[in-house]
Amino acid sequence: MDEAMSLFIRHAKPPEGLNTASAIRATFDSSGSSIQKIIGPGSLIRLVDGSRYNPNHISPAEYWMDEEVFRRALAAAHQDLKGQGHGARQDLLGLHARFQLRDGLAVSRDWSNLDRYIRLTLPAGASIYASVGRTRTQPYYSSSKPEDQARATAAGVSLPGLSQQIVINFQHEANKPARRFITGPHLF
Repeated sequence: MDEAMSLFIRHAKPPEGLNTASAIRATFDSSGSSIQKIIGPGSLIRLVDGSRYNPNHISPAEYWMDEEVFRRALAAAHQDLKGQGHGARQDLLGLHARFQLRDGLAVSRDWSNLDRYIRLTLPAGASIYASVGRTRTQPYYSSSKPEDQARATAAGVSLPGLSQQIVINFQHEANKPARRFITGPHLF
């Protein structure tokens, strides 16, 4: 993987028509979120389910993280596995990193298996607008699977969240040009 780039994020007045739906606002912790202008150079990572990912589908809400968060999770997974005597086996590295990322990003198990990632690399001067804030705690299984959610709740299993999330609406005109900077999906 390339060396991480840092993004410049600043508070910005959202462009006309860019707002955050209540369903998206509900994914942030109690401190909420704010619209930010993210200016390159830098990279964001989005974890995806390889069996369901469609690069031609434009969602009103795509959840991303700074690439540095992704890199730290991979490095921590590598250290954990090395300490257990497993070395850098790629299959175990990706699996271990996904568990760490699922916890921090609070991605319910039935939403995605997180087996791939895509990268949005903004060149110098390119920008996007996004809602930025910390993820809220989520159940291990979403309410779409009540039987699984009940089991996880009874066992006291939840996803702590609290990592920074960046939610981008690529349907908005201000963000559409940045789609050309997305590559992947890539294996962990």
